[in-house]
This record gives sequence, C-alpha cells and structure tokens, in this order.
Amino acid sequence: MKLLKWILILVVVCVLLAVAGILFVLNSAGFQKSLVQGVLDKQVSVREFEYFKAGFSQVTIRSLAVEKDGTLIGLEDLTLNYSLWDYLFGKEVRVDSLAVKGLVVNMRGPSIPMGPGPVIPQLSSPSEVSPGTVAEKTGSKTSSGKTELPEAPDLEPFKGLFAHGVLPFKLYVGEVAVKAQVLLPGEREVNATLSGGGIEPGADGKVEFKVIFDDAAPEAQLRQATVDGRLTLTQNDEAAITAIVLEVDVAGESSAVENAPKLAFVADLAQQPDKTESYRVTMAETSNPEAKLVSLDATFDPSGNNLKGTLNLNAADPQVAALVPADMLPAFELDGELDFDVVTTNGDGRVQGKFRLVLDQLARLREELASLGQVTLTANLQAECADRLVTLKTLDAGLASANQGQLLVLETLRAFSFKCGEGAEMPELTGDLVRLTLNALPLPLIDPWLKGIQLSGQPVSAQVLVSAEDDDTYRITLPQGLTLTDLSVVKDGQPMLDALTLAAQPTVVYSPDKATVDVTALKLTQRGVPLASGTVQIEADPSADEPEMELKAQLSGDLAQLLKQPALSAYNNVATGTFEATATLDYEDGKADFDVAATVANLLVRQPMKPVGQMMVSAKGSFENSGKLEVSAPFVLRTAEGNTDLKLKAELEKKAGVQHFDVDLTGDELGLDGLQLLASAFKNPAAQTAASTATAATPAAPTGTTAQPATAASQSTATASAQRTSGSAAQADTVPFWDGFAGQATARIDKIYVKQYQLTAATLKLVLTADRLTVDPLSATFAGAPLKSDTVIAFTPGASPYDLKSNLTFSQFDVGKFLVQAQPGATPPLTGMFSVTGTATGTGPTMNVLTQNIQGKFNLEGKDGTLRMLAAAGQEQTGNLLGFGLGVASLFQKNQRTGVQTAQRLIQILQQIDYERFSIVAERGANLDIDLSELALDGPEIRLNGTAKVKNQSGVPIPQQTLSGEVKLSAAGDAARLFSDLRMLSSSQPDADGFYDAFSFPLKGTLAKPDFSELNQKLLSAAAATAMGSDEGRMNENTGTQPDGTTTGEDSSQQQQKQKQATPEDAVRGLLQNLLK
Repeated sequence: MKLLKWILILVVVCVLLAVAGILFVLNSAGFQKSLVQGVLDKQVSVREFEYFKAGFSQVTIRSLAVEKDGTLIGLEDLTLNYSLWDYLFGKEVRVDSLAVKGLVVNMRGPSIPMGPGPVIPQLSSPSEVSPGTVAEKTGSKTSSGKTELPEAPDLEPFKGLFAHGVLPFKLYVGEVAVKAQVLLPGEREVNATLSGGGIEPGADGKVEFKVIFDDAAPEAQLRQATVDGRLTLTQNDEAAITAIVLEVDVAGESSAVENAPKLAFVADLAQQPDKTESYRVTMAETSNPEAKLVSLDATFDPSGNNLKGTLNLNAADPQVAALVPADMLPAFELDGELDFDVVTTNGDGRVQGKFRLVLDQLARLREELASLGQVTLTANLQAECADRLVTLKTLDAGLASANQGQLLVLETLRAFSFKCGEGAEMPELTGDLVRLTLNALPLPLIDPWLKGIQLSGQPVSAQVLVSAEDDDTYRITLPQGLTLTDLSVVKDGQPMLDALTLAAQPTVVYSPDKATVDVTALKLTQRGVPLASGTVQIEADPSADEPEMELKAQLSGDLAQLLKQPALSAYNNVATGTFEATATLDYEDGKADFDVAATVANLLVRQPMKPVGQMMVSAKGSFENSGKLEVSAPFVLRTAEGNTDLKLKAELEKKAGVQHFDVDLTGDELGLDGLQLLASAFKNPAAQTAASTATAATPAAPTGTTAQPATAASQSTATASAQRTSGSAAQADTVPFWDGFAGQATARIDKIYVKQYQLTAATLKLVLTADRLTVDPLSATFAGAPLKSDTVIAFTPGASPYDLKSNLTFSQFDVGKFLVQAQPGATPPLTGMFSVTGTATGTGPTMNVLTQNIQGKFNLEGKDGTLRMLAAAGQEQTGNLLGFGLGVASLFQKNQRTGVQTAQRLIQILQQIDYERFSIVAERGANLDIDLSELALDGPEIRLNGTAKVKNQSGVPIPQQTLSGEVKLSAAGDAARLFSDLRMLSSSQPDADGFYDAFSFPLKGTLAKPDFSELNQKLLSAAAATAMGSDEGRMNENTGTQPDGTTTGEDSSQQQQKQKQATPEDAVRGLLQNLLK
C-alpha cells in the first residue's frame, strides 16, 4: 500500500509539473510572439516586432511595424488590462484600461523615426506590393477563368437605429488613452488623441477626442483644422444602448480668410420609453447657435415602421471658409427644405422639397464664367410611392444667369411612375414625360466634370425630350439635333481640337432588355470646310448578368483637313487625301470580336510632292478580358514607288506582367519605298525633334572657310574620349530593352523591293526570351545570290550586360549581271562572282553604346572577272558603290588620256583588266578603327596589293570617316613593258610570278569616296616626261631620281633653272589633260 501511495504521489507530481511546464511555455513572451508573427506574416509584411505577451488579464505589445499595400503602420507601445474570467463566467466584457502610444500611419514613403519605438521604413517599391486585383481579393475564380464576386446580402428594412442596440454582454470600459499620428503625402499630417471611460450599464460613458490637421507647405491655404469631439453613450441596466450624443466643434486657420467662424455639430439620437426614436442633427456657428446651417428633425415609430421628418438647409460660403480654400469655391447661398413621410418596410409614402443655390464670383472656378454674373439654380420635387410604384408628380429645375438669362430648364410634362420593387404593375404610360432645354449654355460650365480638360466655343442651345413608347420603353431625342460650334479642347495644357463644329442627331432608346444609342448625321467641319461625316450605333442588353454590347461605326472624310487639328498636326505631311473607315465590335461573355477596315485614296504627300495612290487595311480578331488578343490584318498599298500586299496574324496575351506574342507576317510583295513614302505622309515629330537637335548641336564652319580634317592626334583623342564616354558614362540597363515582352515573330515574303533592287524568298524569325534576342535565320536571295544572317543578343546583368554575336554570308553574287540590270544598255565596269563573309561582336551597357562599339571581321572575295577602269562614264558613282575595287575607275574617268602612243597603249590595258582574284579583308577592333589588312587584285598583267586604315571618328558615319593607306602596283607582260617605257618600274627583275614592281601610291579620301589623285599625278608626270624625251617623273632605280624630283648632284639653283626650262613639258601635260576631258 505504501508503494502504491508513493506511486500515486509521483504521478500527480509529474502531471502537475507537465501542466506547469505547458503553461510556462504558453505564457512565454518569446513563444507567443513567434505565434503572432506567424499569423501576421500571412496578412502583412512585418518590418519590426520587438515584444508581445498576452495573459489572462493583460496584453502588452512593444515596437511593432507592419506594411499593407504600401501603407506602413508603426506602434511604440500598447497595454491592455482586462478580465478574461469575467467574460467566461459572467458574460461581461471588462476593460480596466487601454493605453496606446506612438501609433503612426505613414503614407509618405521616407523613413520616419518614432522616438524609442520602431522606425517606419520607406514605402515598398511597386514590385514588392501585392499585385492582386480587387476582384482577386474579393471574389473567386471559376473553371472558365471568370471572377465570381460574392453576392450582395439582402438589405433588411430599416426598423430603427436602436433596434439592434442591445449588446449580447455587459460592457465595462474604465479608462482609455490613445495617441496616434497619420503622415500624409507632402507636408501634411494629422495628430489625434482619444481619452475617457466610465462606460457601464446604467451609466453615461464619456469619450473625448481631438484631431488636428496641419499643412506646413508655404502654398497651403488651409494651414490647420481642429476637430474637438465628445461622445456620450448611455446604457440601461439591461446593457441596451438608449442614447447617443455626439458633439463636435470644428475650427480652421486659413490663409485666405481671417477669423473664420467655428462650427458646432450636434447629433442627439435617443430611444424613448415607448420605443419610438428621435433623431436630431444640427450644424451651426458656435457664436450663433440658433442660426442652423443644417437641421434634421426626424422620428421613427416602430409600431408602423414609419419614418418622417424635415431636413432644412441654410448655408453660405463664409460659414465654411475655414475648411474650403476661398479660391476653389465660389461665393454661394444654399437654402432648401425636404419633407418626408415613408413606411420603411414597403416604401409607401411621400417626399417633397425645394432647393435654391445662388452662385457668385464664378471666375474662381474658370475665368470664362465671370461673364455669367450671379447664377441661380432652383429645383422643386414632389413624389409619392405606393404599391411598389414611385410616381413623380413634379420635378422642375432651372439654371439662370443674371447677365444672360435662363440657361437651363428641366420640367416634367406629366406625372409618371416607375417600379421600385418586384411584382409592381405599371400603369399605361405613353407620350412626352420630361423636357430639358439648354439656352446658350456656356461650355466652361461642363469643365468641372472633365478632369484635365478645358472646353471653349459658342454657347450650346438644344432641347432634350424624354418620352415613353410603352410601359417599358423610353426614348430620348433631340428634336433640333445637337450642334457644338467653334469647339476647342485643351487637355492638360495641350491643344487638341481647334474651332471644330460638330453636328449630330443622337437618339437613345431604352427598354429592360435592350438599350440603343444611334448617332446619325454626324458631321465635323472647321469654319465651313468639311472634315468628316458618319454614323455610330451602340446596342446593349441591360438585363444581362454580364455586359453585352454591339457597336457599329462608319466614318469618311477629308484626311488632309482632319490632320490639321492640333492633336494630329504634328504628324501631318499630307497635301490631299480622303479616307473611309468602318468598324464593328461585338462584346459578350468577356470577349470582344472586332472587324475594322479603312481605305485611304488620292493621297498626295507634301514633301516630297508625290502621290501614294491607294491604301487598304483591315483587321479582324478578338480581345478577351484576360488580356488575350487575336488579330488577322491584310494590308494592301498601291503607290508609284511600289506596291505592298501583306497579311498579318498575331496572338498577344499578357501573363504575370509579360506581354507574350506570336506574330506571323506573310505576303506576295513588300515595297519598302512605297512604305517609306506612306510613312513620310505621317511624319514622326519625335524624329524631327531629334534631327533638329542633332543639327543644332553640330558646330558650323565660319562663313567663307572650309572645314579642315582633324589631325590624327586630335582624332585619337576624340576617339578615346568617345569610348570613355560611351563605355563608362552611360548607366547600364538593369533589364533588357525588350523587358516585358516574350515570344516569336516570323516573316515570309516572296518579293521585297528597295529602289531598283529586289530581294526574293525573304524569311525572318525573331525570338525573345527573358535574357536573349535571337534572329535566326534572316535569309533572302539578292540578284540570284543567297544572303543569310543570324544574330544573338544576350543579356546578363552587370556593368556591360549586352553581348552581341552575328554572322553574315553572301555568296555567288554575279556583279556584272547585277550592274547590267541596274543600268540597262551600259557596259558594266566590273564583272565576276563575289562572296562576302563576316562576323560581328560587341558588348555595352546600353544598346546605343553597343551599336557604336560593334567589332568584327569581313572578307570580300571575287574571282574570274574584269575591271573596266576607263570604260564608262559616271565611274565616280560606280566607284562609290563598289568601294576600293572601283576607285581607280573613278580616277581615270575624270582625268587625261595621253596622246603619246605608249600612254595610249597603257590606257587600253587599264580600260579592261582581267583578274583572277579580287580580295578585301577588313577588321574593326577594340579601338573601333577599321584595319584593311588586304586590298588585292590579281590579274594576268596587273596586280594591286595594299593596306589601309579607317580612323574612328565619334559622331561621323563610318562611310564618311577618313581613309589612309598605300597601294603597290605591279605589272607583267605587255603592261610591264609599257610601264618600263614610261620609266615607271622600280625593279629590273621580276618576281617568281613574272611581275615587276612598278610603284606605290598613297590612298586617301573616305570609304565612300576613295581618292586616287596621287596615282593620277604619277601617270601624268610620266606621260609628259616621255612625250618630251625628259627623265622627269622617271622612277627606275638606276636613274638616281630623288623623291623630290631632283637628280643626284643638282643644287637648288640648278633645280630652279630646270623649272624655268620645264615650260614645254607643262604645255604638253596641259594638252594631254585637255584631250581626255
């Protein structure tokens, strides 16, 4: 027995220890804090949480900061003393004290210190705030993807304010002390305090509060507003609330009004012993409490659910000047009276009232309204309700101006009823019901309802008639139509429309299952000049659970005149042109099907003055509420510059903030010149601005002087400076320029025309991912030669995130055949089969810097062709097109032919040089200079070899950058003998291939226009010297000729004498030059 006794004692002790341990853990502040923080983390972002503890009689919170939807809330200290046992055993809620310190709501953004408590951190970036829509937070998704909003609960009929005032428990509040602060955007803040207590059954509890609004901004008119309030709550012994008295004093300090009156608001709500309720609400100046601005006196009798009373208004602007800035509110006087007596359960009863509002000093709203003078708005209403029908007996309103008379009149032409509940039987109703007359109504009166928009023009006069066709169908018409004359619209300070006259005949027909808006006879003119005309029709089903609508529109007119309106004038480069457009849209079940077509005819571009002809474009597709768009759009363009016939199919859908696309472009032909002409008709103002800015930023050379090329040193400095600027000064993109887009686009076009050139079988595939842009392949056939290119741009965040790799191949290009097609009847200066291969790479912080810093290597190879250097006129242009290979041809075209037989034979050889190999190798390195490591032409009798460099010049297009190099000419066979006869060979022995070195000459100019003038001079000098039997210009090594033209042993006096004796040679040289002109 003793053993059993000790075992029982041991078990009891263990149980007690276990229970004590569990209670200890549950009562631990750290454990409780972790539980609470876990719950908070699911609802808000917890920025700081120092301490939390809750017991049976006290709750303590210290240093808590949370964020919800961009608003930050901080709490320094909260202490709540209460009794849990009273609630568990006595059905009483007893709060002995509640103290809240340092409650801050931050809506500004910057960190706001709160003394010893937490720091309210900066507002989250948009990406940190939950992107959930209102629908996602308040509804649920169905299987079809639609959002189902919760059904609105049925509203219970009004049965008195105190009918639900019996608390399910007895409430005791001893003492409350709360101090809070709200930081609003700008320099505004609100400080509030709440104190009081003594709330218990059978007593009057009192709570006092004070709210102070401050605005420290210098331009603020309402500098301070103060609200002092007192709330008295009365409970009977059964814990039912029987009376509520709210007294509030409102005062303000305004920079516009001195000594603004203080206002007193009193709400006295009480339940009498017989259960009837009285509601008395007043607002008046504290200095004159008998003169009520607002007065509501009403009673509710629960025995018949009858609510009746009177509302009186009698206010003026000086009484509210402390709370509303004077320059935002015109002077006004408002008086009115509304009597009501209704049964709240079925709505039966009557309502009647009259109101008058007098407005003055309207220039505070808009200066244009000052001409109206004092304006008076009056309204009278009398209505009855019985058997769920509301009968409107009288509804008259008027707006009159002291200077311009009656502006607006609204009048009922007969009493009429409408349903206010299910099961009501409508009386027979036909004929005219309401008439609204506008008499010279100024357009600026509409501005307050149009945010950011200002209207001006002639005053509007019109009549609107509302009539009933049967019990359920109503029609709204304008018997004289609607006309807005000289309408001008300014939006956010920018002119949109100017002196536009709009005329239309609108009609609205409404029935429970169908609503129609018809706008016919729509015409737009400007000072008598027609701009456009058309019709618009809209049909909708008001009874549908989901919105349903069908729209049809047709518009045509003078495109050139329409584009003169300010909103479009920046894009106007059209001299003449007309347009027609039709559109239909059918919206149902969250999806809109559309069909749009437009035709532009007789379009004449102003600059350059060229006709476009006709353009036809149409689009069919659908758009879903989810953001998915499907469209198919044929495009046809007929112009003198070329035709286009394309078809576009596209699918667009936005998912998780990314616009996904799948685009397919196909067609028979694409005329880029015609498209460029069309684009010039609708010029881009942004491009013009950029061009003018660039022109203005380029310094001009002084008048009468010629701009000199930069020296190599200055060019190098400028290049290095440009590289430093582009590479380091540019801030690196943190996301790729295509951020927000992903998908692919493909194109397959049979023929593409550019000038007189043609690409066939062109294909393109563009793919965008989050970090990569790929073009593979880009392929086409040009003049029978295949062209192919692929490009990849990768993006890796960092100092230089963009990385480019690209390849190009162009093979088997028959240049002779191409030149014959380009210039029919002309002898091609160059023939042969050419191929081009190249690679390009580059990196950069931005795409602009990347394109400037592209590096790469390109090889041009030609074989088995002929170079006709002197064969055709216009060789300078051909030389520019083909670059270095044809530069010599441009030289000889504009220089001399020698009359000397030897020179004539040499020219005959140079007129047609057969070659076996033609090669150019170019490379652009890290310093952005272009090194031409090989310039070579290998023929049976003529060989050219050389190198050159193009020095990078910041801001100068590559074809116009300075070219410098040296080319060596070698000859064999008859050509070598002719050069020898002209004494132009520099070696007496041939190389292994039988070629003799002739001479080297410098290569100057630019890539677009190489300069061979040094070669020209050497040939002229040699020809002249040969004609006169002189050794001048002779370059054979055994003659001892010096680089400056003097022979060995000649002094300066001998050289001067020689120059004086050279006159006959100069004459021959001049004769040779004239022979070749």
